[in-house]
Amino acid sequence: MKLLILVILSISSFAEARLSYSSYSRSDSKEFQTNFSSGVFYTKKSGDNTLSILDVTGNFAYLMRDNIQVGGEGHFFSTSGGDKGQSYIELFGFGAYNFDSDLKNSFFVMGGLGTCAFYNKKAEYENKIGFVFGTGKRFSLWSNVSYTPQLRFYFKGDEGMTYAFHFLNLSIIF
Repeated sequence: MKLLILVILSISSFAEARLSYSSYSRSDSKEFQTNFSSGVFYTKKSGDNTLSILDVTGNFAYLMRDNIQVGGEGHFFSTSGGDKGQSYIELFGFGAYNFDSDLKNSFFVMGGLGTCAFYNKKAEYENKIGFVFGTGKRFSLWSNVSYTPQLRFYFKGDEGMTYAFHFLNLSIIF
């Protein structure tokens, strides 16, 4: 009986080590994505005021198993100057499924959960839990850079569903 338990433990340990090794053996297991659809710093003079806007989005994903990525996304928006400055931060955790093992040219679907900013009745931004679902396609431009347009559907607080087409995304896969 002890020998049987020892054999089972040895096999399971070997299988676990084998799975862990194969999960991290790919050289293209990490992806950083920028969203130039909304990435902007803008400043202008309006009367006696100078208005500045900073809007930046980026995400990082890690390939956990073949075709499955997990990661996080952050979005920072800030206005200053004029009568009233406002800012918000949105943070999402997400999972993605790639329909091709070649990440650089893969069609994918994704879904996530996190904090979303929405405009409340007081005309101020407020954070609530929200969901995002989307789909996209990577098109390889260079060895580690892909063009990655996406269509996303957001469910933010009391706003209901909104959608966004992110047409100027770039992915750096390393």
